[in-house]
Amino acid sequence: GLTKPVELNHIQVHLAVPFFSKEQSAISGVRIDPLTLDIQVGGSMIHLSGKGTPERLHLVGESSDFSSQDFLLPLFVQHPFSLEQIHFEAVLQGALIDGASLNANVFKGSLEAQGIWDGTSSPPRLSLQGNFKHFAVEPLVEAIRSSPVRLTGTGELHWSVEGSLPSSGQPNLHGPVRLK
Repeated sequence: GLTKPVELNHIQVHLAVPFFSKEQSAISGVRIDPLTLDIQVGGSMIHLSGKGTPERLHLVGESSDFSSQDFLLPLFVQHPFSLEQIHFEAVLQGALIDGASLNANVFKGSLEAQGIWDGTSSPPRLSLQGNFKHFAVEPLVEAIRSSPVRLTGTGELHWSVEGSLPSSGQPNLHGPVRLK
């Protein structure tokens, strides 16, 4: 279901694998330090680095500019926009992704978020918290939907939502969202 091809480039991985291990699983003693790669999606690039084990991998990602046209899932926007100065950290533990932090600049404002994706449950569960401060209202409204009404100024958005994401159908998310 991805809308864009994804290329992995400049992959470098250093694996430390014990030759003689008393543990049952061959993978249990494996250490990854470091892992680096570039992820190309359309015209946008993310540099990813990480370390840990196959059971628990800590990742850090950065991108100076990521276009909405290159998002992996379709966005229903009228005009493309870019996320700038993206920095995120996440911990992958099997089907559990702990999004420790996401920071980016968009619409002249700053976006900060954290969340957890739990793919161990059926349907998968999602929990997101964050804020979007001092964004320019006019370009945001233009990106979402063209309108004869012109809105200017700055806005602020805070949210804390959770719920399920069924593979077919609409997401079932609930929680407070405040827009100012």
